[in-house]
Amino acid sequence: MSRQIEEGNLKIHFLTACADISAPTEAEIEAGVHLTPFLVRGTLQRPSGGQTASAADVDSAFNKTEPGTFGGDLVAQFYRDDDADTAWTTLPRLTRGFVVVAPFGYDGADKSDPAGDEAVEVFPIAVADRSPNPAAENEMQKFTATFAVHSEPDFDAVVAAGS
Repeated sequence: MSRQIEEGNLKIHFLTACADISAPTEAEIEAGVHLTPFLVRGTLQRPSGGQTASAADVDSAFNKTEPGTFGGDLVAQFYRDDDADTAWTTLPRLTRGFVVVAPFGYDGADKSDPAGDEAVEVFPIAVADRSPNPAAENEMQKFTATFAVHSEPDFDAVVAAGS
């Protein structure tokens, strides 16, 4: 596979159930809500920041560090839509579930359907906030969803074939 841009490739789904975050099934993803058509370009922020912990001692003037905690919130902006306000109605505050991100898309017939062995990221989430963005001239209506990631996500999950 070659390098790709996100636009036209990345897919995002919201699932209410996922038995194994390291191997979500095709059926689990297909039963989820496809949010890609509502995602605003360039707004998906995944929690990957890491902190360090001091390991400095007086034996050296160098301030040694070691890896510490990591993670944070998942944040994205979505469009509102008066015909099918799917993202807004799917993500009310305190909703729990899983956000599945396919950074390279899917190989299925219309590039929206997952197939086995495809790379995905799975985030166990609770919607912490769903706020309308400020009104702005010549801009579509949008909202920002902030997702609390309540347990460690799997950045290297693989779609399990079949149901």
